[in-house]
Amino acid sequence: MTSSFEFPTYPARLSDAERDKALSVLRDGVAMGRLSHDTFIRRMELALAARRLEELAVLTADLPTENRLSRL
Repeated sequence: MTSSFEFPTYPARLSDAERDKALSVLRDGVAMGRLSHDTFIRRMELALAARRLEELAVLTADLPTENRLSRL
């Protein structure tokens, strides 16, 4: 519970670098034949609309582990 002087904290919004990383992972996925063009387009749209890192992680979860997004 918060008092009137406290504000709830929310996860930080995505940075341009995090969003660019996700788009790069998706481009690599389609280049390697792991994603169809239609799937790539849909995931790209979702990545551009994402607000949290978890949303981007879901979009790249089925791609090779070295490309997965995580906050270090």
